[in-house]
Amino acid sequence: MNSKSTCAIIVTYNRIELLKECIDKLLNQTTKINHILIFNNNSTDGTREWLAKMSESDQLIIINSPKNLGGAGGFSEAVRQGYIRTNDNYFWLMDDDTMPNKEVLSSLQTYADNLHNHFGFLCSKVLWKDDSVVNVPILKANKWYSKLNDQILEVERATFVSVFFKRTSVAKVGIPAADMVIWGDDTEYTTRLSNESPSYLVLDSVVYHKTPIKISDVTIVNDDKNRMNRYFYGIRNNLAVSRMYSSRVKTVKIFLKDIKTIIQVLIASKDNKFFRIKTILKGMFVGLFFTPKIKKV
Repeated sequence: MNSKSTCAIIVTYNRIELLKECIDKLLNQTTKINHILIFNNNSTDGTREWLAKMSESDQLIIINSPKNLGGAGGFSEAVRQGYIRTNDNYFWLMDDDTMPNKEVLSSLQTYADNLHNHFGFLCSKVLWKDDSVVNVPILKANKWYSKLNDQILEVERATFVSVFFKRTSVAKVGIPAADMVIWGDDTEYTTRLSNESPSYLVLDSVVYHKTPIKISDVTIVNDDKNRMNRYFYGIRNNLAVSRMYSSRVKTVKIFLKDIKTIIQVLIASKDNKFFRIKTILKGMFVGLFFTPKIKKV
């Protein structure tokens, strides 16, 4: 087996046009991907029918979930299936709105070699449509610049927009935590990986995150009421991850930051202030006790 064999994993839900574009980007990488695993999270927009026309091949693995497992559940099961269905040495994980440049896989594999495979995960530089930086990973305090001359920065955690990790790491640390539901499963999992070995942002590995709105411009203060459940999980999961992996001081700082957000809602939100505040408080309370279940393959 090729020592650089890679399985790209996409989790998709009701974004068929973005999925088509993402797959096209993967098929046109300068380095051929051994497997592309598509986990369809019970889409209702024709994704299943379109995937049926593509059919499975030696390269393409299609999994249609009978129910929507949520973002975290989808990534958890997709990584598990990638581990079971392939013998590939690396997994390259992404959402369906991730659009990688042609050289991304080649770059990630090159840096894996340069690091002699001693890394927890590698992630790409993520840009929005206006070329501004989004999905910025958390830099490793006091160490982020240790390999700056090699065009990589040491990081603690990242988002599942373009994350590259080893099969052996999955065997050691397990799969993403499905019960985190959404928003924070990527933080927890990449923290797990970086606790195993140093992890890095590869600066010349560039992907575009094709979201309709720039993520950094939207918060619980101004987002739509219908998305409040996501913020509950985000607040809960953020506190849980901090309790699991960080100091008490940092956890207290996160708690105080959430209180500051309540004040911002009172001052700046144009509607549903009580509902937004209730969401924050509920997330804070549950986050003090919630611990996600870590499962091995």
